[in-house]
Amino acid sequence: MEEKNDISILNLIEKNIGKIKASHNPLKKASYIAVVEKLCEAYQEQLNAELINTSVSDKHIKVNTRLDGKEIN
Repeated sequence: MEEKNDISILNLIEKNIGKIKASHNPLKKASYIAVVEKLCEAYQEQLNAELINTSVSDKHIKVNTRLDGKEIN
């Protein structure tokens, strides 16, 4: 699901950059730029959440496992 969200956000960024390039209206360009900024913020937040989740799962130790990785009977 996260990968699909990545693609969606990146596609929206790309589409709005295309709109910026195609527009001749400064107000519309400013609006598209604001949208791209918000999308970039959302993408950054998503990446941060993925990094946090990865680091938490790497540190997770099962209750029935010793620090050396052997199971406790």
